Amino acid sequence: TKLEEDKERIRMAYTSQGYFLARVTDSKVEMKDSGGGRLMFPPFTKTKPGKAAFLTLNIDEGRLYRLNQINFVGVKLFRTPEVLMRPLFGMGQGDVFSTEKLSKGFKNLQKYYGEFGFIDAVPEPEFNPLPDGKIDLTINVDEGKQFFVRRIDFQGNTTTRDKVIRREMLIDEGDMYNTRLWELSILRLNQLGYFEALKAEEAANITRDTKNNTVDISLKVKERGKNSIILN
Repeated sequence: TKLEEDKERIRMAYTSQGYFLARVTDSKVEMKDSGGGRLMFPPFTKTKPGKAAFLTLNIDEGRLYRLNQINFVGVKLFRTPEVLMRPLFGMGQGDVFSTEKLSKGFKNLQKYYGEFGFIDAVPEPEFNPLPDGKIDLTINVDEGKQFFVRRIDFQGNTTTRDKVIRREMLIDEGDMYNTRLWELSILRLNQLGYFEALKAEEAANITRDTKNNTVDISLKVKERGKNSIILN
């Protein structure tokens, strides 16, 4: 029942290595009797008779593709977005085109936009394979809106005062929301040892106000027991 999934995983493995048009063209499954005979090595026991499935997959690898032209559409925040290609995507013009690197690059691009308050930026790719083994890549970006911090609240700190938490925060009310500074803030809070380990993506509820381009951050913490010992 997972044969179709396996075909897709094979295709993805090829596209991650530059074979952009690779695909499984055909498959065959043969069921044959198995078991019931005497093994020729210890412990010389008989196996139960049953069926074995023999799979044959025909694969059209296609040709190896390299990245040719790179175009960004909808990008207003950066004047020369092309220079971000190699640092964020790990490949540039002339390199083997990898869909795996492209996927990771999209995540890096979204994080980079988040450092400037654009936390809802969405990139979408368009591909144009050429007959000479090159591929043109167009990245369409919906940047969304730039958000600023309106309010920061804390929950779960019964003995730790708000000001103790706030002084570890690298973003403040009125600042542009910055995902990188938020992650560093969570790291600083974890280093205090006052709370159970926090994760940047799960530690807070971030409520957007798209009309006013603001976010409200509600940070949830769970204090450690007073008898806990923290070793760093």
